[in-house]
Amino acid sequence: MLNRTEEPRLRLHLKGEPRLSLAQPYEYSVEVKLERDRQGDNDKPILFKWSSLQLFGPSGLILLHHTPNGLKPLDIDRSNLLKVADDRPPVIKEWNQNVQEFKPGDSQTFLYSLLGGYHTSLQPGERYTMLWPGDEFTEWDWGTKQEHMGRELTGPSTSGVRLILPGGPHVSFTAEQSLPKVPPFRVEPSDRHPDAPKLMAHLECPPALTLNASFDITLKVTYDAGKTARPITFHTHHLEGLETLRLYRRYGTDWVLCDFQSDGNMGFLIVDEPNVEVNVGWNGKFFVSLQPGESWSTTLNIESESWTELPDDVKNGDSFRCEFVGTMMDWWDWGSMKEHLKTTVELPCFIFGSVAEPSDNDGRPKLAVPTSEAVEFTVVD
Repeated sequence: MLNRTEEPRLRLHLKGEPRLSLAQPYEYSVEVKLERDRQGDNDKPILFKWSSLQLFGPSGLILLHHTPNGLKPLDIDRSNLLKVADDRPPVIKEWNQNVQEFKPGDSQTFLYSLLGGYHTSLQPGERYTMLWPGDEFTEWDWGTKQEHMGRELTGPSTSGVRLILPGGPHVSFTAEQSLPKVPPFRVEPSDRHPDAPKLMAHLECPPALTLNASFDITLKVTYDAGKTARPITFHTHHLEGLETLRLYRRYGTDWVLCDFQSDGNMGFLIVDEPNVEVNVGWNGKFFVSLQPGESWSTTLNIESESWTELPDDVKNGDSFRCEFVGTMMDWWDWGSMKEHLKTTVELPCFIFGSVAEPSDNDGRPKLAVPTSEAVEFTVVD
């Protein structure tokens, strides 16, 4: 007979804000803490599959409406989540974000944006609760990732032992029809320093985004100066991510800030190694030079088939507006790439980050790239 004390014990804790904005439902975050009890006779590590799909998928959080007659369960449209669900057992790798390794006493906290169709049934002024109903893991096993390397996580090797995440944790909120927030960061032309070069930004994109297809937004930066001005060289890092873009969605006659969705995954990133010295003049991947009147462009790709970038309920006919809100460059200097053949700077060990040294850009004035005019596009089948 199985001794139940051999079963690993997991618990789930939920936290959430007391209010949810219907204008920006995707900005509502759910904090999930998973922890393994220290109690029990078995102190071996365990592996188990956990992702946002476990939390928001078919066996995930139940949405309850507070009514005068009690709590009423609401139907949730999870069709978009099911499109990206992977039913195959995970294969253990050096880095697998969906497989957790827990020893007794271990815990891990996750922060998720509200996914699926949880927001579509909400009404302003009403109160709701999201309840974890409990679930049993089928994709788990004893041991460490190293011991299971290259193998599928298909189920426990010890017959009869179960891994259950008990139900009961919940988070409650009131839905409000609030106004969209003002973007937290915007660089205006007035933020330019008079002694710094003048850079101008321009966005371009097709007028239509086809569902289940790739979509490119081009950011073009032009050096606005007379022919006799000196060339400039700058680090492109602050121009090559979605962080400088704001996405708005049309609701009637209003444009509502929704921003690009993200699952919070940073991938495998080593951050504690020493900085890396990089030669500016020999590194055209991270640095670029412009003569007066010249332009440099980068393409920012939006995968419309991925719920991590556009709202998961996007549909045919939806209109969006995208705006570059500007940025302050981390490193720049006068001169061409040829003039900087012997110039070195230090980048973080993971390379794709701001210049670490010189941290003050050697005292040169800040270089602003102000906000640009917005571009608009419509979603089509």
